[in-house]
Amino acid sequence: EGVPLDIKLNPEKRILLISGPNAGGKSVCQKSVGLLQYMMQCGLPVPMLSTSDMGIFDHIFIDIGDEQSIDNDLSTYSSHLQNLKMMAEHLNAKSLFLIDEFGSGTEPTLGGALAESILKRYYDTKAFGIITTHYGNLKMFSDTHPEAENGAMLFDTNALQPLYILKMGKPGSSFTYEIARHIGLNPQIIDNAISKSGTAQIDYERKLEEIETTQIETEQRLKMVRAADDQLAVMIDEYAEKFAQLDKQRKEILTKAKNQANSIVDSANKI
Repeated sequence: EGVPLDIKLNPEKRILLISGPNAGGKSVCQKSVGLLQYMMQCGLPVPMLSTSDMGIFDHIFIDIGDEQSIDNDLSTYSSHLQNLKMMAEHLNAKSLFLIDEFGSGTEPTLGGALAESILKRYYDTKAFGIITTHYGNLKMFSDTHPEAENGAMLFDTNALQPLYILKMGKPGSSFTYEIARHIGLNPQIIDNAISKSGTAQIDYERKLEEIETTQIETEQRLKMVRAADDQLAVMIDEYAEKFAQLDKQRKEILTKAKNQANSIVDSANKI
């Protein structure tokens, strides 16, 4: 069963940084936006709510997938940099850029720093964009850049399954160790990794995700309660109308019976 995508970009929040677990739907979310935008600009109908709005972009820049090239002597990271360089030179307020796994492919600390610097350049062009990332420094980008916003692909920490739901406004955890346990990686390897990285950040992210999951469940239950209230209100109106009809019929029957009794009495008096 498909999960609907609820996403919003506007001049006030024009860059979305999506984080969350692998296989959680980040890339699918990003590709869906790019595909639907391109379909619409080609004049094709798109599967969206009738109340949805879409803009028009002069250029759509995409950096998704592995573009290694032996002929051009390009590694994965080099090919990404070529694309990023092209975007930096041509982005403007009428552009949309889509970058998957931004900053990956090289040493994490340096790659994250370069990615943040590049993102700052893109931000200054007033372009619209969607980025997927695991880097913590990029998750913090929106704290100092108000026209950027975080988004998280939610994860069920109890079932250890992605929910494929995009929640805008907060970053997501990668759930590195939880996914490793779920696929059956040797527990000793995982425990050794946890001892090296520490548990504070893991516990913090897990608690945040548990709160988010609980909030979703609560919202779903509230929707059910509201639906039941609406149905109950309709039933109350129906029964009130039926009661009014029955009361009217009762009064008519009593009036008729009273008239018949008076007629009988009058007849008896005449006799």
